[in-house]
Amino acid sequence: MKLIDLSLPSFAFLDDQTGATHQLEDRTVVCQPKTGLVFEVFSNEEPVAITTDNFQKKYSYQSPIVADAKEKHTIVMHVNPSGLPLDMIEEIADMLWAWYSAYLKWEDGNIANQNRPRLN
Repeated sequence: MKLIDLSLPSFAFLDDQTGATHQLEDRTVVCQPKTGLVFEVFSNEEPVAITTDNFQKKYSYQSPIVADAKEKHTIVMHVNPSGLPLDMIEEIADMLWAWYSAYLKWEDGNIANQNRPRLN
């Protein structure tokens, strides 16, 4: 019998590609399975109007150097099903930012590798 590790990741991207419609399109939506919190990450490079009706809390971050530029991002919390206090959510948003920054560095590495000339 094969043992299966049923642990969940700290954070996971949400994807809605289940049919003809894609509500999330190019949006970056992340959940924390442990708490059920749902966040969305916006790059401030592209102006986005964020209305107060579709999120509960907003946090601002600046990425480490990614692609030779410091990028500013905004993280908004959409859903708080556990009813966690805002100071606890801020800690989780900081952890999400660390996780997402690591993802950005990893993506940047992939782009750099694709742009390198390949010698046979």
